[in-house]
Amino acid sequence: MDFYRTTTNPLAGFTYTNWHLDLGKAGDYDVSGSDGKFGVNLGAGMEFDLDKSWSLNFDIKYQLISDLDQAVFNLGVAYNF
Repeated sequence: MDFYRTTTNPLAGFTYTNWHLDLGKAGDYDVSGSDGKFGVNLGAGMEFDLDKSWSLNFDIKYQLISDLDQAVFNLGVAYNF
């Protein structure tokens, strides 16, 4: 393995999100609900080999979900045994 090697990769896939809202009662109304939706992930990632065992990774993906589009950033450290 080469040290300090950098690799890039595209990201694409499907996602499912589910959320629940419970604000209690407002007068005679119960303010609560839940919903689940499917969407698509698109993005890219990079991994930096720090030495033969450790690497640092970063990726960003945009989730296209009806009424809930969002960007998600991930930063991680990995140890290879």
